[in-house]
Parts: sequence; structure tokens; C-alpha cells
Amino acid sequence: MPRRNSARPPELRIALAAAPGGHLTELLSLAPAYTDLPHFYVISRSPARADDPLGRVYWVADYGPGRLPRRLAALCHLAVASVRIYRTERPSVLLTTGPAVGLPLALLIRARGGRVLFIECSAQVTQPSRSGRLFQPIAHRFFVQWPALRVHYPRAEYGGPLL
Repeated sequence: MPRRNSARPPELRIALAAAPGGHLTELLSLAPAYTDLPHFYVISRSPARADDPLGRVYWVADYGPGRLPRRLAALCHLAVASVRIYRTERPSVLLTTGPAVGLPLALLIRARGGRVLFIECSAQVTQPSRSGRLFQPIAHRFFVQWPALRVHYPRAEYGGPLL
């Protein structure tokens, strides 16, 4: 008799997307949950964080401040870098705390059947972030750190402050 559901579950590989500073600090506060699992970081390029002993890190273009043409070019570079990262690592989960740095990778992971977990940054106490509004429709699990944000994100789970 053939075995039912004999397909192996996909290997768990976690991508952690952050910007330097508070976003990365929040992700690092969750390290006990993912340290023993295969993981890597996708972080906006920053000379201040270049020497951190984080393990595998992909430094990507910062899409932030600047004139619109520069920002659009940075977003294109981010999208291309995300495709390369995805093809190299084949992550099955993305965990991010807010920056849009992980958005292209989240779309790829979601399209391939992976999971997207988003934690709204602790700096967002009463108003949603731009990233939160972008991630809410694609995240499988969406967490807020302040109860006041539940008004803006009705399907969000309140998890309390990370820091």
C-alpha cells in the first residue's frame, strides 16, 4: 500500500531582513529562536555595521534618502540582488522587522510557497509604517508591538515590545 503524504517537507532556511540600527537590534533580540536553524541576514549597506560577527550577511543597496532617480535605481539594484540571494540561498521563511529591504525577497519567497513573518518596528507606536502597509497583504503572520496599532492592522497579532 503506498504511503500517504510521503513528500518531504522543504528544508527550513530563514532570511532575516533589516536595516542597520533599531530594526537589526530587534531581529537580534529574537536570535535565540533562530540561532540553531540555517539562517542569513539581508541588511542595507552601512559602514557602521560592516564588522559585526553576524555570520552570513548579504549587504544590499540602501533605497532610502535621495532624489527619486537615485531611489528608483537603488530599488532596481535591490530587486536584482534579491533574485540573486534567493537563487543562492533558497530561503523558505522571511522574518523582518520593518524595512522594505526584504520586500522583493518576501515576494519571491511567498511566490514559491514559503512563509513571510513581519514584525512592525517598535518605533511605530500609534501610526503604521510604510513598510507595514506594504507587508500586511503578503505576510502570513503580522505582529505589532503596541496595542494601539491593532486599529490599523486588524488581523495583526499583538506580541508586546521586543526590546
